[in-house]
Amino acid sequence: MNKNTTYNIVFKPYSVFSQFDSVKEYWKLLLRKCPHYYSQSWGWIETWIKNLPPDCNLSLIVGFINDSPVIAFFLGSKTIIRHRFFRIRQISLNSTLIEHIDNATHIEYNTILIDPNLTISINYLLKNLPLKWDEFYMQRCAPSQQFNFLIKDISDYKYNITTTKQKSYFVNLDQVRQNNNDYLSLLSQNRRKQILRSLKKYEKKMGKLKIHIADNPNDALNIYQELIEMHQKRWTKRGHPGSFSNEYPLYFYKELITKQFEHGEILLMKISAGSYTIGCLYHYIYNKKVMGLLSGLNYLPENFFLPGLVCVYYAVLHNATAGFECYDLMEGDFQQKRSLSTNSHELDDILVTKKNLKYYTEKFAVMLYRIYKP
Repeated sequence: MNKNTTYNIVFKPYSVFSQFDSVKEYWKLLLRKCPHYYSQSWGWIETWIKNLPPDCNLSLIVGFINDSPVIAFFLGSKTIIRHRFFRIRQISLNSTLIEHIDNATHIEYNTILIDPNLTISINYLLKNLPLKWDEFYMQRCAPSQQFNFLIKDISDYKYNITTTKQKSYFVNLDQVRQNNNDYLSLLSQNRRKQILRSLKKYEKKMGKLKIHIADNPNDALNIYQELIEMHQKRWTKRGHPGSFSNEYPLYFYKELITKQFEHGEILLMKISAGSYTIGCLYHYIYNKKVMGLLSGLNYLPENFFLPGLVCVYYAVLHNATAGFECYDLMEGDFQQKRSLSTNSHELDDILVTKKNLKYYTEKFAVMLYRIYKP
């Protein structure tokens, strides 16, 4: 196939539940030739689907050229009532539109699987979607990482597009190795001093610092359980429910350990000082990249004990020594992540809205309400 943006692609939807075998076949076929991240890997996708509630409205959309699949992505859909009168049909890329599930799985580097020999414009995709929709959400996409999906080419007379940009920070582990594994010298002087002071304080008060890497699923599950307990204790004490306040993330991440640990895709580590646990970390490993996903940290009253910094410090050193390319701190433009990173990617949250009669009527109604409200 030649690189082009005009094709005769036939799009078909498949239920992730009643047509699971077809979903598996087409997704795995395209995975073999399409660049992708861990949240598009089959191990992740299968665990995601198997843990979804049966009333979840999620479909796999597959595009075919001459009966050969060339593009695939998942769409969640739901209808909401807005401003009491307007029925809005929403769809979302590779997510369910069920808030607690999407927040728990937190897909980053959201992508569409597109045959590398094709280049698809967003206009073509939107025009040919086999589902009715008014709003299309694409969260945490990385346009710079997917060159054959042309998002910027959208027709502004047909669609309104809103883009919110955010950073995802990472440590270049090749750079750490080239610096003789001296990660600290790549950081600011202030951050370097904080980490060194914290290391000394932990060792003086609790004992020798050590890192334990889970080497089997049962060991990983034990670290995971300790992580949950520390995480929930920390956040409930601050008046928040915590990431594990509902069952979906509990079982989702547990099942990933059970099914994917022995495939080398899950890394659990525990950092301690003597018999005292400083923190536990849960990572994905895929394509020589390590993604720091979940943490449980043990905080002390003294502010010179910095468990988050110490855990990342040891995680970076371990994964640099292990030969990985990147330690990804994941999305979030927080000062701590910025200060611990060497580089960053830009992610886009994109909302596309059809400029149809419903769109203009709603805008006009909202404008009148603001003018004449009591």
